Amino acid sequence: MKVLRALAFALVACALALPWARPAHAVPVFARAYQTPCTTCHVQFPKLNAFGMAFKQRGYRMPGEKGKFVWKKDNLPLAALAQITYERLDTGDAITGTVDRRGLDFFSAGSVGPRISYFLDYGFSQERFTTTDGATGEVTTTVPGGTFLILDDLVPKSALNLRAGIMSDEFFYLSTARRTTMADYLAPVSPDHTGIELNGATGALRWAAGFGNDEMVGVDGVQSNLRGGFGWLAYRVKGQAVGARLIAAPAGADKATDSTHTQLDLNTDLHMGPVNLILAWFGQDNVAGTRDDKQTNTLAELVYPAARQLLVTARYEQQDTQVAGASVPGTDNQAVLNVSYYLLPNINVEAEVSAFDGQETGTREDRLILGFRAGL
Repeated sequence: MKVLRALAFALVACALALPWARPAHAVPVFARAYQTPCTTCHVQFPKLNAFGMAFKQRGYRMPGEKGKFVWKKDNLPLAALAQITYERLDTGDAITGTVDRRGLDFFSAGSVGPRISYFLDYGFSQERFTTTDGATGEVTTTVPGGTFLILDDLVPKSALNLRAGIMSDEFFYLSTARRTTMADYLAPVSPDHTGIELNGATGALRWAAGFGNDEMVGVDGVQSNLRGGFGWLAYRVKGQAVGARLIAAPAGADKATDSTHTQLDLNTDLHMGPVNLILAWFGQDNVAGTRDDKQTNTLAELVYPAARQLLVTARYEQQDTQVAGASVPGTDNQAVLNVSYYLLPNINVEAEVSAFDGQETGTREDRLILGFRAGL
């Protein structure tokens, strides 16, 4: 609890320091292709800003740009990202230290023709997960982290597009792929899902709707047959955004006995100068298809460019569950503080402390992670 209080204090301190923040810079793959600063699309790599979200939704094209055939391009947007970490874990019962390769990814994205775009991500990574019954484990991923095609401009100016494949729903400006911490989210933010969606943007409104798998990480027996429907809206006004997402998917080990898993998410995406603050609420019912199992999450995340080469991310989350309609005593809490220093625009070192207080499961985890990340 001492670490939790310290991290909560750090979050407040960062918020109070907002007026003195200065922007940070990085160089993702499209900065090279378009000869533009990374902050055009990113709060800080890999976290996208509003323009970056719109750029992605347009099929990786600038406003008014038409897609080019691959053989007519000056260069093919290829990139690689590698991350190595040292992690010290204190569970109260034991202390362990590990050196790990958290990720080695190769990816490419862009247009392949006037109205067709693509994204391809193939990599190797290890991810920790916790199931709804409190069990933990690790999974090594050696499959595409995202692979999809986009049919652009079914209605002109990206008012209607079609996307299909393995993709992340990123209207929250939060996702596993986009986080600026090494610790993952407790909240069910934006896991990859397989499906098909229609999306578009008109003025200040962005939206998407479609079908996909209810792929909840770490939960066994979830069906994978595009039975889940989802939709989201994000509205932006004066640089600030509000959004809502609804998911409804039959899920469970047995199609004959499963119950529809529903999830409603609400969030605000606030920008105060270069600083980004996200406040979010997530409510789930019939988690993993188990009737009357419920979960509620709240989240606050602040991304603070403290200096030209220094990025600070602070996050606090709270999770409350019900099993068979009955509340589980206590709440699960997680606090994270990450400091990243960019040696070069595409190379950074980072240090992170996090504390998980699992009052519902009777577990706690204090972590120190030191990392090195390089993008090419």
